[in-house]
Amino acid sequence: MISHSARMAIRALLYLSSHPAAGDKRSLNEISQGVGANEHSMGKVLQKLSGQGLVHSIKGPGGGFYLDKTQKQVPLMHIIEAIDGIHRFEECGLGLPHCSASHPGPLPDAYQNARETMAHLFQIHRVEDLCQPINQGLAHLVGGPIPCS
Repeated sequence: MISHSARMAIRALLYLSSHPAAGDKRSLNEISQGVGANEHSMGKVLQKLSGQGLVHSIKGPGGGFYLDKTQKQVPLMHIIEAIDGIHRFEECGLGLPHCSASHPGPLPDAYQNARETMAHLFQIHRVEDLCQPINQGLAHLVGGPIPCS
């Protein structure tokens, strides 16, 4: 339902939220390795997120990426919108170009229900909400648990 880039963005913000000290910056390389993503692609994603104010970025030696308390409270939907746009929750589930309410595709009701459920979940859950299962070892970003703040 959401793009690979949006999933990567969510994982990156979860990774950054695992470093609780304000201003505790992480390099692009460290984030990429921490979430199992390609560094070049992650750089593009983080650049978009930074432009939208969803992550702080400091250039140069000692620089990197970090989240403040407000950014940790952002609903996941804001991250998806920054990367994919809101259209992700309006388009046809099968990718057919001319689906609409008046001309539905072959899965209109089932997909509409799933889309609304997913949109609701992404709207009510925040970055910091996803840290609890990670802290408890019930969820992992890559390879094993990391503590969240």
